[in-house]
Amino acid sequence: MTAIDSAELLYTVLADDNGVLAQVQDGQGVHIYGPPGLPDNFSLRKAIMFLGDGGGTNAFVPIGTDEFALYCYGPESEDARAVYRAVFSCLNRKAHHRVFLSSGPAIFQYSIKTNGPQDRNDPLEDWPFVYVSFQIQFIEDSVP
Repeated sequence: MTAIDSAELLYTVLADDNGVLAQVQDGQGVHIYGPPGLPDNFSLRKAIMFLGDGGGTNAFVPIGTDEFALYCYGPESEDARAVYRAVFSCLNRKAHHRVFLSSGPAIFQYSIKTNGPQDRNDPLEDWPFVYVSFQIQFIEDSVP
């Protein structure tokens, strides 16, 4: 059995959603950033950053549960809220969604919001963002 990279899974699910892409894609690319976080050259725009917030998987168990903290950025608070709404529409109670990862196929079993939304400002840059966390469950897809 292969351990599923839950960060790759979450990135793939977000990047495959038209509503999310409508918010975070521009002429410079898709602005979804997983661990380790925002790139050093990041400039404020509509974007999503997510980091692991608990859980964990075992390479010998084909099902896993992880929690992710998501930070939905925007130049203005209203923009950050629009990104959050797209993320919420994509992830809230999503279930049984097949995803193709670099390690093989997986099933995004379910997700549920566990905290937020909370409107905040980045303490260093004063950039507005909305914080939310989701728990996701995933399983290997043994039928290619």
